[in-house]
Amino acid sequence: MRYLLSVLFIASVSAACTDPSTEVPAATVAEGEAAVEAEAAPEGEAAAEEAAEAPAAEAEAAEPEAPAIQELAFSNEGSTIGFTGSKVTGSHDGGFNGFTGTVQFNPAAPESSTVSVTIDMTTIFSDDERLTGHLMSEDFFDVENIPTASFTSTSVAPLEGEGGTHTVTGDLTLHGVTKTISFPATVEVTDSTFSTKAEFSINRSDFEITYPGRPDDLIREGVVIRLDINAPRS
Repeated sequence: MRYLLSVLFIASVSAACTDPSTEVPAATVAEGEAAVEAEAAPEGEAAAEEAAEAPAAEAEAAEPEAPAIQELAFSNEGSTIGFTGSKVTGSHDGGFNGFTGTVQFNPAAPESSTVSVTIDMTTIFSDDERLTGHLMSEDFFDVENIPTASFTSTSVAPLEGEGGTHTVTGDLTLHGVTKTISFPATVEVTDSTFSTKAEFSINRSDFEITYPGRPDDLIREGVVIRLDINAPRS
């Protein structure tokens, strides 16, 4: 009887409380990597290609040098990384007070730039002090044994349609688990700043964070991530 009442309670509250992670794009998680081997060209074709490439190489040598790659730095001073987690009865907001990152910015081809960030997981905070302590425990991030998380982009591709200007793909290491994810972002470059803003969701179970919560107040799998990165160019 008690179990039946708990189920009825969960069903009734679920209908009233929306899941924030369903209101933003979900990050795509790569399931595997495909290796592609280049086929060797026949000797005759290879010789012809070399002959054709020679004039092109001479022309490239005459062109002016491309602008040098700029290494731009950012941190929690001027940028934010936040999240929203939810359960049946409500949601909680939080973020991180300590992180540092760099942008390897290519002025000649901004889309070939790369972004990397390292988060000090011991600086996690939330809108509930008791919850913050729980998030640091083994039930969630286990910050004593896994004190950092990181993300390094591998590509930034133009995005058509709504939701952002680009699709960012990279390797996210969270809770000691690394997954390749892709998410929409708005990337903007000005004379003074390289900025990236994004709002998307990840599934915490993909990173082996599986604490279910109380039977009468289960925690949802989807977690909303919010990024507002600003790297000064001077």
